[in-house]
Amino acid sequence: MEHHAFLKAYFVRQTRSAQDADDYVHEVYSRVLASAGAARPVDNWRAMLMRIAKSVVVDQFRRDAARRRDQHLPLDEDLDSLADPQPDPEAAASARQRLAAAEKVLAGLDPVCRQAFLLARVEGFGHKEIAKRLGIAQQSVGRHVQQALYALARQGWNDSGS
Repeated sequence: MEHHAFLKAYFVRQTRSAQDADDYVHEVYSRVLASAGAARPVDNWRAMLMRIAKSVVVDQFRRDAARRRDQHLPLDEDLDSLADPQPDPEAAASARQRLAAAEKVLAGLDPVCRQAFLLARVEGFGHKEIAKRLGIAQQSVGRHVQQALYALARQGWNDSGS
């Protein structure tokens, strides 16, 4: 533990991150313990720890470069406050009207066609699973989904939600 402050100060200088310095010090000690069965005794602990610390910095730099860490955006707790928890009344009313129109179009479809569409587009099932559930050919699933999309498109509905 006598070298802890020395190592931590080194990592803060090298990485400019006081938050990660303790993790790097821990990594140095882990590497020392992993090499505990070395054949020769350590004469200069500070030099050995420094050599390992430099290796940890280089390894971290390589990992960061491979993961393109410099291009990551920080996650803020404030992002939740940016989202409007309730849509404005006009948008909510418009969404309800559009949903009712879509439900009306889907209600007018053949039940198998409607079920195939809902399983594919709402539930996210694959055509093979839908075919098995509905007891129809896999090619028919694609035709039913396409038929439902055409019916919705004729009513002015598109796949992007408008």
